[in-house]
Parts: sequence; C-alpha cells; structure tokens
Amino acid sequence: PNPPGTERSPRDPPGDTEPDGDKVCAVCGDRASGYHFHVMSCEGCKGFFRRSVIKGVRFTCPLARRCPVTKAKRRQCQACRLQKCLDVGMRRDMIMSEEALRRRRELRGQRGQPGGQQGQPGGQQGQRAGLTAEQQELIALLIAAHQRTFDSSFSQFSSYWPAVRLFVPSPPGPEPSLSLSLSLSPCEE
Repeated sequence: PNPPGTERSPRDPPGDTEPDGDKVCAVCGDRASGYHFHVMSCEGCKGFFRRSVIKGVRFTCPLARRCPVTKAKRRQCQACRLQKCLDVGMRRDMIMSEEALRRRRELRGQRGQPGGQQGQPGGQQGQRAGLTAEQQELIALLIAAHQRTFDSSFSQFSSYWPAVRLFVPSPPGPEPSLSLSLSLSPCEE
C-alpha cells in the first residue's frame, strides 16, 4: 500500500523517516518528535506508553488484538496501541521515575542560569549536595588513592624520551648567545 518509489527495504527501521525527510512515529505514523524509550515516536505515543507502564494497567482488546493503530485510530484501542509500542521496541526499563524526572528538569533549568556551569549543571557543589556523607567520603578516598599512585612525571617512560642537550657555544662576538640543540638518539632497550 506504499506509494510508488516509497517502498521500505527490510533494513529500514519502521518509523524512521519519510521520503520528504519528516520523522515518523513507529507506533501510529504521526510526526515523531524524536527517540523515546528506544523508538522513534510522537509525543502522544511516548506519553501513552509511559502512563500505561507506570500505572500498570491491563488493557483488553474487544477485537482479538487486530485493531489498526494509526494517527486517526490510535485512541480507539489502548490494548493494541500498547502492544504495538512493545512490538516496535519501546523499552519499559527506560522509563524514569517521577523523582528522576523532577531532578532532570531541575538540572536542565539550572544550565542557563548564572552560577551554574555549562556541562556541569549546578556546578560541582550542586552535584555533591545530592551525595550522602558516606558517598562523599568514598569519593575523597578514591581521589586520594589515585593521587598517591598516579605518577604525573611519567618517569616509567623516561627510556623512550629523546636526549636533550643544552649547548652553550663560546661567544662569537662581544655579545654572548645561547642556543638549544636537540639530538635525537634511537631508544635502546
């Protein structure tokens, strides 16, 4: 039933893009807003899937699970819509808890505000405030152990370094000059 020239190859994932470049929901065929729960989907199907899984509702289909799930008919049978969400690959394990969503929204809100660092929302203190005393102590111990064992001079690689010699020639004229001479020698093992 595809228009000529728009046939999908078996390798094309459902709900990726239309020939005109628009992203398409893999569940209902509406315009997709991005990948949600591991599937290209619209905001409607994203919200439906999230609510259905969180509430743990068991839907029943009056037509033996053969209902079409399209943009126009997606609200007619919740059982078939949820089953199609699962069939196209939406993952229950990717749904964040209400608390995790709240924290994520707070961090996103802090990104553009003064005092928050770009890339590290809320700065380092904002991140540490959410840690327990035990977690902070463990982090401090790990940092100290790393600093004790990390050789910042990289002395174990000294046998691979080129020889650097300082050459100070006798002054050719009234004003002395210094020059640096590098001589590279092959590494000897």
